[in-house]
Amino acid sequence: MQANQTYDLLTLFQRIASGDEAAFSDLFYQFGPRLHSFLTGITKSETAAEELVQNSFIRIWLSRYQLPDIQNPSAWIYRVASNEAFNFLKRKGIEQKALRVIGPADEWTHTDEVAYNELKRNVAEAVASLPDKRRRIWQMAREEGLKIAEIAEELNISVNTVKASLTEAQKNIREFLSARGFWMLAILFMRW
Repeated sequence: MQANQTYDLLTLFQRIASGDEAAFSDLFYQFGPRLHSFLTGITKSETAAEELVQNSFIRIWLSRYQLPDIQNPSAWIYRVASNEAFNFLKRKGIEQKALRVIGPADEWTHTDEVAYNELKRNVAEAVASLPDKRRRIWQMAREEGLKIAEIAEELNISVNTVKASLTEAQKNIREFLSARGFWMLAILFMRW
């Protein structure tokens, strides 16, 4: 990474640490696509990678007060994403593969865990508020890691119907979170 890019990221981290929403959005749009490619390579699932990108940025936001102390922002961002991938692979019962790929996850403070769990609870409520069919499609894609074609085949619907349902679900979740004051999560439910 070039020195001016590192400087720009350090400046961006300073702004995010002070609560600058625009800076956080800039970081998301700058790193979101890169992390998505990185995480797709690890998980072999586009939908899982998308969820992990969102989780990574939630963790970054929750850690924003620590950002001024980070000396290598890019490496730190990828470490956060790697930890998310580790947790995903561990949940999927592939802990040995996770350890070979990215190593053990870092420890969180109790406060970080509480805040993260609160955010996840609100996302779960948003998902629960979806119409039944849309919720099922969302869960199959995001929680079970099925590909769009697999969902279409299993539910005996078209690929376009699955895509449209996922787009609508994402929009519904974004609106749900935004209405409850979780604007940062709402940003993460926007596509890049």
